[in-house]
Amino acid sequence: MTIDERLDAVWFKVKWAEKHIGDLNNGIAGFIKSKPYKVRAERDPLSRQPTYYIDSIRDLPRDAAAIAGDAIQNLRSALDHLNWHLVEVGCLAQNISLSDSDKKRIAFPIIDHSITTQYETEIARKVKGMRQKTIDKINDIKPYKGGNDLLWKLHKLNNIDKHRFLLTAGLSLVAIDAKSIFPQGSAQILPDGKGGFTSRRVQLFLKPSKPIYPLQKDTKLFVDVPDAEINLDDKFRFDVTLNEPQVVEGEPIGQTLIKLRNAVKVVIDKLTEDLC
Repeated sequence: MTIDERLDAVWFKVKWAEKHIGDLNNGIAGFIKSKPYKVRAERDPLSRQPTYYIDSIRDLPRDAAAIAGDAIQNLRSALDHLNWHLVEVGCLAQNISLSDSDKKRIAFPIIDHSITTQYETEIARKVKGMRQKTIDKINDIKPYKGGNDLLWKLHKLNNIDKHRFLLTAGLSLVAIDAKSIFPQGSAQILPDGKGGFTSRRVQLFLKPSKPIYPLQKDTKLFVDVPDAEINLDDKFRFDVTLNEPQVVEGEPIGQTLIKLRNAVKVVIDKLTEDLC
């Protein structure tokens, strides 16, 4: 195979993942636009502060989690395809033959730790037959937790999806309209077209320190300032997030998948020249 043929096989998996990511983001946008939630407010008679709660909420369609799992699997598979081609090229260059058992172990190495002896043992099994210069590049990528956390997250999420219906994904609160706290909003500085600048007031949203998740009936969203006007229509912004403890906790699913896609692209670009 030529380098272009090898690359085409690898990038096809990435492109297929991108299609899934696009479909997922479109579906999420439609789901949120449909307002699958109702919010209620209760004003404290003493403090006069309105407190907002989730009054009802619809579950995320199951196909969203399935599509996300497909995207993750294709990204992980792209790395495994790349690894296989790198081993094949290395074996040809070094006149090496692998046993059937060796071939079954070939996969792009992503592991949970960087402990030297264990790391080297696990890496060696997965890259057997590869040229040393290529192995050195993979080591530079640091494909382990604490080294390249995006690759590690990709690996862990893919394993989760293999063993159960993916990823705990659902609607979460990601921003709150701050009009009651900052009535004047925020200033945006723009060119005035005459060589100078002008400003305009824009709506200001505050981001919680972490997304409020999972949302369910009676989840408390926000306690506003005393005598604030109650706004049930556009007070809050929601997104669909992943919540896999110790892997991805409350991160918007669309943004997460794009970050994982970008991490995979970086690996492919770094190792492309080793395919010949």
